[in-house]
Amino acid sequence: MDSTTLNAKLVTESNALYHANTAVGRSMLWDYRNRKLLYKRKYIDKALPKKEPSKEMRLGSVVHALLLEPATFDQNFVRVPDDFVTESGALSTSKKAKEWAANMAKLGQTPYTGEEYTKAEIMVESLTNHVSKWLKFPRENERSIYWEDEISGLPCKCRPDWLMLAGDTAIVPDIKTSQNIDPHAFRSSVEEYGYHLQEAHYSAGIKAAYGVSEVVFMFAVVESNEPYEACIHRIDPERAQKANEQRIRLLCELRESLDKNTWQHDWQVGINWVSPRDFAME
Repeated sequence: MDSTTLNAKLVTESNALYHANTAVGRSMLWDYRNRKLLYKRKYIDKALPKKEPSKEMRLGSVVHALLLEPATFDQNFVRVPDDFVTESGALSTSKKAKEWAANMAKLGQTPYTGEEYTKAEIMVESLTNHVSKWLKFPRENERSIYWEDEISGLPCKCRPDWLMLAGDTAIVPDIKTSQNIDPHAFRSSVEEYGYHLQEAHYSAGIKAAYGVSEVVFMFAVVESNEPYEACIHRIDPERAQKANEQRIRLLCELRESLDKNTWQHDWQVGINWVSPRDFAME
C-alpha cells in the first residue's frame, strides 16, 4: 500500500525554521505512536519545555557537519570555552555559561567541546572510508521537503541529511552515530527510535518532491566510542513495506485524533492484564 502525495515543495532554510514548522515529521509521528497525549502536549499545546541537546546529540551534529559541510562548519558551530565544560564533558549550568549559550543560540550557532571535536574527527575519518565514493558526486544537503499526504490530508515534512540523484532513483545515506554498530545492536536502535519509520516517511517525501520512482535509503553508521568503526545498514524490503503501512496507519490515526480531539490509546480504556516473563519469576 502506497500513500499518494500532493503539493510537494523543496525549501532551503535553517534547521531551526524546519523544526519550527508544524507539518508532521518522522520523529513527531514516532512520538504519536508511543504516546498520543505526549504528542498533543508537545506539538499542539507546546506546553513542554524544550530539552537541551545531549552530549550524544551535539556529537552527532558535529559529525554531520564535518562530513557533509566542512566549508561552513565555523559559520554554524562554536567551541565552548573550556571553563564552561564540566569534568563529565557536559556544559556547565553556571550563570555565565547559560548566558554564553543563550547568546550563541541567538546567533544560530551550535556549541561543541574540544573533546567532542577530536572524537568527531576520528568518526568522520572512519565514515569517509565507507562513503568516499559518494562524496565525489553532486549532492543536496539539508533541504527541507514539505508535502501533503493525500490519504490523511496531513501536511508532512522531512529533511534528508544527504541526497543524490541517479536518473529515476534517489540515493539517500542517512548518518547515524551509535555506541554499537553491529547488526543486532543496530536493530535494537531501529526498534527503539523508529528508524524504519524514518525510511518510509522520507521516501514518501523524496518521491513527491523529486518525482523519482525509487529511493535507496541506507544508514551510514559510525561508533561514538573506541574503536570508532563504521558500516552501512539497510532495512530489509519486507520490513520496509510494513514500515510504510505503519506510517500510513499512524497518519490516519493522527488525523482522527486531531479531528475528534481524542488522545487515548486503546490500552488506556479498561483494565490491562500484565504477564511478567518467566525470568522474572526465577
